[in-house]
Amino acid sequence: MNIQFCPKCGSLLRPGKTKDGKPQLKCSCGYKSSAKQTEGYKVKFPIRHTERDYIVVVEEDEEEKKKKKREIDEDERQEMLELMLDHFPED
Repeated sequence: MNIQFCPKCGSLLRPGKTKDGKPQLKCSCGYKSSAKQTEGYKVKFPIRHTERDYIVVVEEDEEEKKKKKREIDEDERQEMLELMLDHFPED
């Protein structure tokens, strides 16, 4: 048995209703394909999504990015200054 994926959306193709006595594989996006066999395919349990299932995208705003960059730049500048002072003799 070869697992097949939908060429449209990339989801796993699952066994569907037969058409003219021939087995079919179907996708949730509506794509259908004929299959040589559907034996070995078994859907154990469907995943049910609720209204509480969602994806949260957290992104820094531009001001936060600039602030962090200034902090990093200031830290790097301080490190460079300390390294230079270590190499020059004090007068």
